[in-house]
Amino acid sequence: MGLRHPRRPAPAADDPSDSTDQLSVVVADDRPLLTAGIRMALELDGGFRVLGEIHSGAALFVPVKRLRPDVLLFDPDLSGIRGSSVLARLVLELPSLKLVALGSASDRDDVRTAFRLGVCGYLLKTVPPRDLGAAVRQVVHGRAFTPGVEDAVGDDQILSAAGLSPREAEILRAVARGRPNKAIAQELWISEATVKFHLRNVYRRLRVTNRIEATRWLLDRGIRVEAPATAAARPLTLAG
Repeated sequence: MGLRHPRRPAPAADDPSDSTDQLSVVVADDRPLLTAGIRMALELDGGFRVLGEIHSGAALFVPVKRLRPDVLLFDPDLSGIRGSSVLARLVLELPSLKLVALGSASDRDDVRTAFRLGVCGYLLKTVPPRDLGAAVRQVVHGRAFTPGVEDAVGDDQILSAAGLSPREAEILRAVARGRPNKAIAQELWISEATVKFHLRNVYRRLRVTNRIEATRWLLDRGIRVEAPATAAARPLTLAG
């Protein structure tokens, strides 16, 4: 089934729900009854405009590109999503689009698979309808998980799911501790140029532009940034 627009009366001029601060959303799930319930929960929240409902991954690209929502709220098990490039194509076409998975499972493999699809956060379908809007806002503004998912996934899994290699994750944590590039290079026995190379990759993968935003990304997800228990080895300096 293709795009289905919600039937909603035009708001009055003084209607507070017609705010420019509202997030526009497209909902994608293969069960029409569920998408209708999600739409109702978001609209009752008052902070969202639901632009439409989509019931097939194969029908996702064209309407989402045309409607240009702030958020695509989708079931990661939606038919035609897994193994497809549609989400990657949407992110390329709409860099500001936030992909939010609304799934039914909280095991690590399912969550990591969703992050490989490019999502910025993962919510569980067990979230109460009255809390759905707040949960979506938290994800859009930096929190990656709802309780229940967060407990099932450790720090390393969160970083790996975001596409970071172990070395990139190590450098990101050092940045969050306030370490300059030179100090990071000494601690890891690599050159400053290599640190900068890894940081560019970190910024690109996290869609941030500087150290402050990268640190905020880490802290917003509750990831520990403290130094390892054992001091990192440093190069020896020989006298004489």
